Amino acid sequence: MTTHNTQTLMALCMLGALVLLAGAERDSLSRGGKATRKQRRDAWRKNVEVVNLILDSTPTGSTGPPRHIGNHSLSPWTYSFKHDNNRIPAFIASASCLLKGCLNAGGQEVMDFESKPIFHQIPVLRRVEVDHKTYAYKLEAETISVGCTCVRPKVTQQQ
Repeated sequence: MTTHNTQTLMALCMLGALVLLAGAERDSLSRGGKATRKQRRDAWRKNVEVVNLILDSTPTGSTGPPRHIGNHSLSPWTYSFKHDNNRIPAFIASASCLLKGCLNAGGQEVMDFESKPIFHQIPVLRRVEVDHKTYAYKLEAETISVGCTCVRPKVTQQQ
């Protein structure tokens, strides 16, 4: 994950926390009885703190093209992008294993081991409808595949 993506994700997490806090206040207001649309909007605005986020998008580290580590693995993978307009970030890369087995020292696929995806949970902001044509963002965790690894096959003994 690049520094820019990490900074963006951190900023989105902070924004998500603010949204959750404002939503909790709105929920506590509506528990005491039915709140009007204006009361919900006013409660929302009262608890919203506007924060300026400055994200430095200048690259850090090496200036050469990044090496795709998936091509150099014993369990190679490729990335595809999943798109969702109701999610921030809208595009998320997901790894797919290219082999069922793993590569040996000669670069040949062998079935002594199996290629399996490595999963990781990331925070995302999901756009949800609050009222008619009014939206908020809800902080959620999404599980994605970030790469592949070689594992011993599961063998069960028959009796």
